[in-house]
Amino acid sequence: ETLKVERASIWLLNLSEQQDEQQLECIDLYIKSQKLHTIAQPLLAKELPEYFKFISKHRVMAVNDVMKHAATIEFKQGYVQENNIGAMLDGSIWLNGKMIGAVCYEHVGDAREWTLDEQSFVGSICDLVRLTIETDRRHTAEQALLKHSEELEEIVETRTQSLLES
Repeated sequence: ETLKVERASIWLLNLSEQQDEQQLECIDLYIKSQKLHTIAQPLLAKELPEYFKFISKHRVMAVNDVMKHAATIEFKQGYVQENNIGAMLDGSIWLNGKMIGAVCYEHVGDAREWTLDEQSFVGSICDLVRLTIETDRRHTAEQALLKHSEELEEIVETRTQSLLES
């Protein structure tokens, strides 16, 4: 709503050992006119090398015209035409010095000039997503540690009881 775009999505990077096997997997794609949450096909690094190179080096990628930008020219066939996308505003999500995903906003129709405020907004959204991921990982680790601690206490209690009985 804030950016007045038709499509917004969140993608996570599938980290493989080989660069050409990396892909961005869509975990949610929202299509405003349909009020629909869905997913899109994965984006493969070997098929979109310029896009992957650009997004992994820039915090925010403001593409005013997808048909003219070096990073999105690879999308010309298929995805961009099928969905009538004229402009894209993508932000990369970073954690511990590595790109782990992207947030993408797609303007349907003609080209569109993204303002600096809009670009800053996307950077802030990426920070919020990163913080959410960090919080979730911390919570998962805390739960695992608590479970392990409880298991150790049970073992100590069982052995103590066994020693007392002996």
